[in-house]
Amino acid sequence: MRQGKFTIVMSASVPSGDDAQYARSQVQIENAVIALARAVFHAGGTLVFGGHPSISPLVAMVATEFENDRDPYTSIIIYQSLAYRDVIPRETQFLFTLGFTEVRWIPAEEGEIFNPYTGINCPRSLLAMRQRMMTEPKPHAMVCIGGKDVVRDGVRIRGVLDEFEIFKKERPGQRIFLFKSTGGTTEKITQSVDETGARMSPSPITVIDKEYAPAPGSSEAAYLLNVPYAFLAGEIVRQVILENV
Repeated sequence: MRQGKFTIVMSASVPSGDDAQYARSQVQIENAVIALARAVFHAGGTLVFGGHPSISPLVAMVATEFENDRDPYTSIIIYQSLAYRDVIPRETQFLFTLGFTEVRWIPAEEGEIFNPYTGINCPRSLLAMRQRMMTEPKPHAMVCIGGKDVVRDGVRIRGVLDEFEIFKKERPGQRIFLFKSTGGTTEKITQSVDETGARMSPSPITVIDKEYAPAPGSSEAAYLLNVPYAFLAGEIVRQVILENV
């Protein structure tokens, strides 16, 4: 099937661990993912992502809301490396069964195969998959949500940050939206993107929720609970359509 009228790459994950910062950001990440998926599907677009086990169930929940009310196009494209084929989580497998979801399997690099018992990752295969994900469907924009760097066996698995850097290189001129309020890697990226850095980037970078920073004297908790993710996701989609469709 054809893709929707526009295509957005979502780079997102819910960090695991006991760090209070990441626990605080989980609700924000989930709200942002759900809001973005709804906005994309409602406007007839296609959402592209890597099938992360913390994200797939959220997208699946939203996708079923639109199951009986859509044109015949692919709403979801999931990229997966064959290095992980034997350990695909149930939530991602469910998305494969939906008639409007396409999975694109990318060959493993140099014989890499993920071993769930040792936890050894497949960095070369992940890099190859991410490069294809940022170029093959010709995405019009990217949205970064949450994320956390992980070091396993001396190898840094950067996830959202790697995808952010690849998109800037492979899709110059296409806009990147950052949800700073979702914390994790995305918040760190926003801290490194000052006005000069944003202007010099090959891709326009928008911190979509920067106007919703806590007011002086207000609590951070109250601010995080009141970020209007549905409105902001709608603004992302509106801007992508105006610039590309």
